[in-house]
Amino acid sequence: MDNNTPATAESPTTQERVDALISQIRTGEVGTDAIQILSNGINHDEDVKNAETEGYLRGRNEKIAATTGVTEEDAEVKPATFPRYHRRSVWDR
Repeated sequence: MDNNTPATAESPTTQERVDALISQIRTGEVGTDAIQILSNGINHDEDVKNAETEGYLRGRNEKIAATTGVTEEDAEVKPATFPRYHRRSVWDR
């Protein structure tokens, strides 16, 4: 066992999970758990990148809210009413 955490009956180690996955693939009895594990592995890099971007944007929004004093609840988008000013022609003067 390479990792320093003790293995318990409730939580199998990473090595035990990998061994179980490999044995399922060798025997041809690939279950939904194995497919889910492989799918998560394939999508891992993209998921990490998306989470990193989301965290960056959340932090940036919090910084803007802290400097301006405007929260997301305060910054409700209200529909614009057109025209915003009384329109006059140059000929109406």
